[in-house]
Amino acid sequence: MADRTTRTSTSERVVAAATELFSTRGYARTSMEQIRLAAGVSNGSLYHAFSDKVSLAAHLFSAGMQQCQSGLLEAIERAEIAQQGVRDAVCWQLQWVDDNAATARILYSDTPDDVLVAASTVHDPGARDYVRVTTRWLKRHITDGAIVDRPFQVTHALWLGPAQEYSRHWLHGRATRRPGDVVRDFADGAWAALST
Repeated sequence: MADRTTRTSTSERVVAAATELFSTRGYARTSMEQIRLAAGVSNGSLYHAFSDKVSLAAHLFSAGMQQCQSGLLEAIERAEIAQQGVRDAVCWQLQWVDDNAATARILYSDTPDDVLVAASTVHDPGARDYVRVTTRWLKRHITDGAIVDRPFQVTHALWLGPAQEYSRHWLHGRATRRPGDVVRDFADGAWAALST
């Protein structure tokens, strides 16, 4: 039992250190040695938890995407009407970025292809589920006339794309107002785009 607790706490320390370093320094400029030192773990413990930098970054990317997409699904599934779901999803997205800036910076960066490939085994099933559930929800509200019928990719981009783009600007210091402070503007814009 003690070994299991030690492994868990080691993994958590490594994940926390990697999140901070990837977020502030970037993936390419962060080494496993820097992560090891920041986490305060031994070389053996580090590589027991994560075999290399790619697998560690893939874990962070997958976990972040899973958390973000789960929250978006909860927002639309609890909504009683289309407008509420559209607005609540935008609110969730922006508030999640505001509350999880370091993880969001990892998700919103140019993720290397090898990391995306490594993450796909974990992330792809969740992403497919996200698209399936969201598509079903949209179709229900398209059928009842509340949302305009467009291809999924177009609707999704109109819905969450502006909030995501604003988040990128904020995460890189190009926008001063926090994402949580502009929720209403983006929620209004998303509903106007999807309902007209």
